[in-house]
Amino acid sequence: MLGQRLRQLRKEKSLTLQQVADALGVTRACVSKWETGRSQPDLVSIEAISAVFGFTASELLATQVYDGALKFRDYPVITLENGTPLKDLAQKYKRLRRYPSGNLLSTEAFFVALDNFMATNFGLKEIKSNTLLLIDPSAQPTIGDLVLTLTLNLGYQVLAVRENFGQPEYFSLGAKLSQLGSLQGVEVLGLVIEAVHNENLKGYVLRHAPEILLNNSQR
Repeated sequence: MLGQRLRQLRKEKSLTLQQVADALGVTRACVSKWETGRSQPDLVSIEAISAVFGFTASELLATQVYDGALKFRDYPVITLENGTPLKDLAQKYKRLRRYPSGNLLSTEAFFVALDNFMATNFGLKEIKSNTLLLIDPSAQPTIGDLVLTLTLNLGYQVLAVRENFGQPEYFSLGAKLSQLGSLQGVEVLGLVIEAVHNENLKGYVLRHAPEILLNNSQR
């Protein structure tokens, strides 16, 4: 986890919480929350933290180690545009912006830029706005996961997965759209793996809204 890595790096350099906070222009409490996982640094803070500890953002976010070396992969960052096919968006943004992750996924994986409106619309209240969601089209979603989808009437949506009579159903966690119940005409584009600040999103719904996974017959 990123918090544990920050604490480890700070200890290795014999720095206090206050010294790190002063270098970053934040409070001591802020750094403490990052280390304990009670909050996560945003993209700007990640770049600043990397500079303080002498790493690139890629190295700081890398979570896997092979033969003593940190491994990471850069993925394209896509801004969703309703009405534009995903393959066209992937081609458009392929070389414009990329961001690293320690998750070594398929070459088709990509980040989606998540702004405040999208986070609210998708019902992702525990996730910071202006962050990135890592999507893996080749991963198989399971009950309680989040998936990026293309819906018939609502365009691109991040939906939750639950089961009804042995079949997957897709529904929104957003306050308004959740009233629609299970959505039809859903094309799953990929599994949501993580937010850029390394929050593991596998089983997100199970942790934050388990009651929604119950179908009508179970309520």
